[in-house]
Amino acid sequence: MITMIAALIVFGIVIFFHELGHFLAAKKQGIKVEQFAIGFPPKLFAFKRGETEYRICAIPCGGYIKMAGENPDEELKGEPWEFSSAPVRKRMKIVLAGPLMNFVLGFVLFSLIAMLGVPTYSNIVGKVEKDSFAQTAGILAGDKIIKVNKTKTNNWTELISAISSSSGTRFETCKVELTILRDNQEIKKEITREKKDKEIGIMPYVSTKFKEVVKGCPAQKAGLKKGDVVTSINGKQVLQWDEMAEIIRKNPGKELIFGIDREGESMNVKITPAAKPGYDVDKKKEIKVGSIGILACSEMYRVNPLVALWHGLLQTLATIQVIYLILWQLIQGALSYKLLAGPIGIVQMSGEQAQLGLIYLLGFIAMLSVNLGVVNLLPLPILDGGHVLFLTLEKIRGKALHTKTQIVIQWVGITIIVCLTLLVCNNDIRRLLGL
Repeated sequence: MITMIAALIVFGIVIFFHELGHFLAAKKQGIKVEQFAIGFPPKLFAFKRGETEYRICAIPCGGYIKMAGENPDEELKGEPWEFSSAPVRKRMKIVLAGPLMNFVLGFVLFSLIAMLGVPTYSNIVGKVEKDSFAQTAGILAGDKIIKVNKTKTNNWTELISAISSSSGTRFETCKVELTILRDNQEIKKEITREKKDKEIGIMPYVSTKFKEVVKGCPAQKAGLKKGDVVTSINGKQVLQWDEMAEIIRKNPGKELIFGIDREGESMNVKITPAAKPGYDVDKKKEIKVGSIGILACSEMYRVNPLVALWHGLLQTLATIQVIYLILWQLIQGALSYKLLAGPIGIVQMSGEQAQLGLIYLLGFIAMLSVNLGVVNLLPLPILDGGHVLFLTLEKIRGKALHTKTQIVIQWVGITIIVCLTLLVCNNDIRRLLGL
């Protein structure tokens, strides 16, 4: 029930704002909007206000607005309130408004999350990567980094932000001074890096104590509770979250014996990690990874509204960049199409994020909204990007493509979209069946 409610909320919000963008832009450009629908037919219920009929439909995987004069087969009267009779610049604004609204929604939600608080960890180093800048500078696991240059750092988020903002230009080397607390003594270490080198090779210390245990997951079924601490796995001592996570990840479907400390009482618990889809970047192939459904203890990092807006903008831009990178890697074959999720997968993820809490659900909605904005701008017929392509050609040619040509191209686009939909749905079903 939680999963279905969460999915309806997620789909409803993302689709509503996308169509709202088209709707508001059409109204502003003086175009008559005949229907505003959330979901696809059959219609569940509707009401009419002014010239527009507002619909809620049964299939919640989309939505649409119907504007006067939008259909190529429709006979135009040459009225200024008809979509196809409007100048190209007006139609372009209407088409682009949907994806733009998705980006705005993502920005607003990412900013809200920054104000409500995002999980972060202490500024204690848990791991130093081999041959990294940090190792070269003499940083050790257990060091507490309390200052970057002259900026104080109280948690891991502030630490990484300070390091990232302390770089020179792309082609300019710069020196970053870290003030470290080691054995109650302050030590200064200097790292030389370039802006293009985003990472210096350190990971935070995170204890093996559980903040949450996800309902229905292997850990919860085995009787683990919030506050439990993992001390060993198959007799091997584990001191940090990364050590534990790596063992779980490498053992999907294999029974493991967890040593647990619960308020001073020791016990052994057998847990078989669930096999989740993953991807091996080095070998470029899909793999199964283990998961037991636990969250690490963290503290909440909050910022004031002005800083939150900056965080929201950066997160939105970073999400757009990552999505385009993934699309390019899919085209190149560097990533497998089997990693793509369809409607069923999104429903599952919605339920999982809802169980983790409001912050996680808002973050999922924000990422999905930005994702929808990017995908809709792809130059495929029936998507907004396809309409942009048609309008661009019309502007260059001085006239629209022939109606029959548009219909043929749109049917090609529909065929492509249907094939992609079947592909991702097949991925969802395979995951459900554990294939």
